Amino acid sequence: MANQYFKFKYGVPPVPERLYHLLLYDVGKLEESDWQRDKTIYSTYRVQEELQTWVQSYFDFPVIVNYQVIEEQVHIHRDVDRMLCWNYLIKTGGPKVTTRWWNDDETEIVQSVEFRPHCWYELNVKQKHDVVGVEGHRIAITVWQDPVV
Repeated sequence: MANQYFKFKYGVPPVPERLYHLLLYDVGKLEESDWQRDKTIYSTYRVQEELQTWVQSYFDFPVIVNYQVIEEQVHIHRDVDRMLCWNYLIKTGGPKVTTRWWNDDETEIVQSVEFRPHCWYELNVKQKHDVVGVEGHRIAITVWQDPVV
């Protein structure tokens, strides 16, 4: 289903399992990214070079590739320094984790979705959104265009 908030990313296959660390313990041992905000709810880690190269091969512009770990509900926000991202869920974080997009005054949910694992999705992250229903660790690979290159 395509719309202005998210769409399934065609042309990028599932990530081979050998390329990513599935266990939170393994992800947590990786080098942290430049994320400087509250890491108790949301944290990011640099992926290993082999995964970076594999992901890059499916984009025709330079990308940044990180692991994303969400441990609690993510409050309504707009992403900083990116308009679009592509997420690949490894672990959903619970049976009913929902990403919701809001109108600008945060009074109405305009779109919501429960993303399936092991699929690529393109997300509009300049639109206000949140993530609710997280019961465990939500682990994803998150990708966005490198603004420096």
